[in-house]
Amino acid sequence: QMKRNYQMFLLTLFFVYPMVLWGQGEERNMRPTASQLVINGAEADFNTVPARILISGQNLGDTEPFAGTATLFNPDPITPEEVVLFLLDFDPDLQQLLYELPDGIESKPGTYLLKVSTGIGINQFDAFNVAIGASALKG
Repeated sequence: QMKRNYQMFLLTLFFVYPMVLWGQGEERNMRPTASQLVINGAEADFNTVPARILISGQNLGDTEPFAGTATLFNPDPITPEEVVLFLLDFDPDLQQLLYELPDGIESKPGTYLLKVSTGIGINQFDAFNVAIGASALKG
């Protein structure tokens, strides 16, 4: 029972709470403050070895190297986990980050919470839902 409570706590802390604060509904279309870090999009590429994810955004930084971190959180209720991603490249002109995805992630399809941070301030953080693998039905 204690393990189940801990898992629910982690799920709430790392998935639900950030989505409430930084949801991806209509509020996402609002203009950010001048210094707010914003994730505009993210696209996984499994045709490369290792698999990669390209993140585009705003206010990620002006110079190399990228002075931040990115994590992916899998909200699986049985085995939730958050993985720190390995940075491959940062283009300050295009405001794009290229990260290596964890080995085997393509075999765990679902919606992951991507978090990018350049500090501890509220305007130095953003979160974004990313679909990994075959998580949607074809219409």
